Amino acid sequence: MKILFVTPRLPVPPNRGDRLRYFHFARVLSKKHSLSLLSFIQSEKEMTHVPDLKEYFDDVETVLLKPWQSYRSMLLGLFSKTPLQVFYFHSKEMQRRIQEVLKRDNFDVIYTFHLRMAPYAKKIRGAYRVLDLTDAVSLFLERMLRHRSVFLRPILYREYLTVKRYESLVVGKFDECWLISTVDKDAMNLGNGVSKIFLVPNGIDVDYFKPSEPRPASNSILFVGYMGIESVDAVSYFYKDIFPLVRKEIPSAKFYVVGADPPGKIVKLARDKNVIVTGFVKDLRDYYNKAAVVVVPMKFVVGVQNKVLEAMAMKLPVVTSSLGNEGIDASPGKEIFVEDEPNAFANRVVEILKNEHLRMEIGSNARSFVERKFAWANVLDRMNEIHSKISRNQMPPASD
Repeated sequence: MKILFVTPRLPVPPNRGDRLRYFHFARVLSKKHSLSLLSFIQSEKEMTHVPDLKEYFDDVETVLLKPWQSYRSMLLGLFSKTPLQVFYFHSKEMQRRIQEVLKRDNFDVIYTFHLRMAPYAKKIRGAYRVLDLTDAVSLFLERMLRHRSVFLRPILYREYLTVKRYESLVVGKFDECWLISTVDKDAMNLGNGVSKIFLVPNGIDVDYFKPSEPRPASNSILFVGYMGIESVDAVSYFYKDIFPLVRKEIPSAKFYVVGADPPGKIVKLARDKNVIVTGFVKDLRDYYNKAAVVVVPMKFVVGVQNKVLEAMAMKLPVVTSSLGNEGIDASPGKEIFVEDEPNAFANRVVEILKNEHLRMEIGSNARSFVERKFAWANVLDRMNEIHSKISRNQMPPASD
């Protein structure tokens, strides 16, 4: 089949959860299907990554959307019923370009990533339209509200209400929509649209994320993740409320914060000699191999956390919050540790650092778990089903 990817960002570098998902989808699907890409970029510098995409896409086209244009669009949309994050990616040039691409080529499937890009594909005819919602954004906003300042809450609440409404409406505009987990599906007000929802979970490349053996002894605690607001909150929470408790028991413990684009408040943590903030690193495996435990104390997230899957594949014990295990559903105490209170979280980290046998046992169980349950190839199974549906001419028309 010929598949057009429509994405808000280039799939490379795959250094954040959204990019990871459609990068690996492209990697897997390109082995059997012909792929093209139409994507936004935020600066001309990103064009240096385009050659890296030629391995997976026959054609790559980009539309420059500068941040000031996005903020202007958000201001203009402040009093509408459309989410601001949709206005952020509003572009007449993107609409024009997608029409040009569709005139030039006939595609069997249009794969659109996230509700932010939905306006560009919802009216397309003649191709099977897939909207990868990934997560329930409304659930994420609902969870985030209580953790943000009182000054931000009114605008966030407005966004929550508009997203909740928009999610239920946009599902009806596509032939089918994808989500990562049942938690996200249950959180959305879908009504009759629930029949269009398919679960396509994230995966993990277990051949790439493979630990070095043997792993050297270490008192290193690792957090990995693109420094979005949820990661910044988690790192700040760990450093303030949990790490001091760990250091009372193990003064030599080191906290590594590895992830692209750390803001100033995270960079400043490195003033503490027991904290190392790296920013972007080329190969995360170098840090996984040096770590004794990975911490993921997330307080407002949705969907499946790739950072948890990567660590588990690297045979590392993970201590996370209940939300960090949501959608993964590893067995607490056997394949993962789940703690929601600072004291319990700290005690579990200390226990792992002091007990080599426990580290090895949980790490081994963790890798076996992700090998069984999580594979990027799941997307190929779903796309094969779509191919069969198209071949049988069983494409139900989406509503206008």
